[in-house]
Amino acid sequence: MNLPGEKAGGGEGLWRLTLILGVLFFGLAYTVLVTGLGSVQSGETNLTVWDDSDSQIVYANYSVIYANYTNATSGNSINGSNVWCEFRHNKTGLWTSAVNMSFNPSTLQYEIIADGKYLTNHTTTMPIGIYSLNVSCFNDLSYANVSATDLINVSSYSTALAIENDTGKVVNEQTYFYANYSKDGGFGIAGLGSEIGQVVWNSSDMDAADTSNAITYFDCENKGKKDCVIMSATTTLVGFYSNGTRIGDATWWDELNDDGYEIEVFDADNDGYFNEFVVVGADDRARVFNETGAEVWNSGDLGTAVYSVVIADLDNDGIKDDFAVGMEISYGSVQKIMAYNTSDGTTWINFWNSSNEFSSRIYEVVVGDFDRD
Repeated sequence: MNLPGEKAGGGEGLWRLTLILGVLFFGLAYTVLVTGLGSVQSGETNLTVWDDSDSQIVYANYSVIYANYTNATSGNSINGSNVWCEFRHNKTGLWTSAVNMSFNPSTLQYEIIADGKYLTNHTTTMPIGIYSLNVSCFNDLSYANVSATDLINVSSYSTALAIENDTGKVVNEQTYFYANYSKDGGFGIAGLGSEIGQVVWNSSDMDAADTSNAITYFDCENKGKKDCVIMSATTTLVGFYSNGTRIGDATWWDELNDDGYEIEVFDADNDGYFNEFVVVGADDRARVFNETGAEVWNSGDLGTAVYSVVIADLDNDGIKDDFAVGMEISYGSVQKIMAYNTSDGTTWINFWNSSNEFSSRIYEVVVGDFDRD
């Protein structure tokens, strides 16, 4: 029998290949059923294919395929550096490229996990449909090479989608999503560059004076995603697209006269895109820029330096287009919080200052609903 991946070979001794499809139960939205219990004998070759789901549908998060490659006379596993097994299927009508299976020294079986992860001994998830799977095992130890093929049925089960009207939705409210991510050290060659934490791009040294103090993301292309980068570099703001390409040129955002200490992004003109940002720093003022590189507004000289800024809805109009700054009026002595609001997204008015003068620099300003309104 000439099956996919079979190589010429022969040898002495009675040997057996047993193929098993196993499943782990986690309730993902597809089911796995392998049909039929088959046994084939050809000369000294005994090939048996079976699994626990022959008579029932099994809900699976991912499927594990095992190959038991043994000498039938002694029952010993055939394994070692000169022995390997390969897996493939023919969902498209043609056999897929072979994927090497790993030998498990605990179970003495060859295994492959079809869950789509970029890990050693993992492969893509099994596609939906009825088709054949194949395992071929080879060796250089004078045993025969052998292949086993069986049908597999992967089918989706019924799902439901409910859409509800969010009556409590607040317009322009920012929602933050958080996730924990972890991985083991088993990423294979196929997964290189796919892990979280990989360096996507790296700029040249943008600040020879080493005075860069702030960096954040903003929506420079008005597409609803804050995937561009803006950072302070001495007296200039430097922007990058998501692929690392420089935004504009050296003349963009170059109005800073000194180091920028903090950058906050917001939707100043209420167009639905977070593509404006306010910058404060050692040039004694607050400045608002837009995505084109233009300075929209600046506060004028406020004193010695402005160390912090926070975006908020300070005039209760339902739009977070105002801000408060922590600033130093005279060096080493008088520190205040100053609040600014806007009615048009182009001009900000100082409408409130803290009555108390702080003796230390205000490196952080936080906004909260302290009166529960």
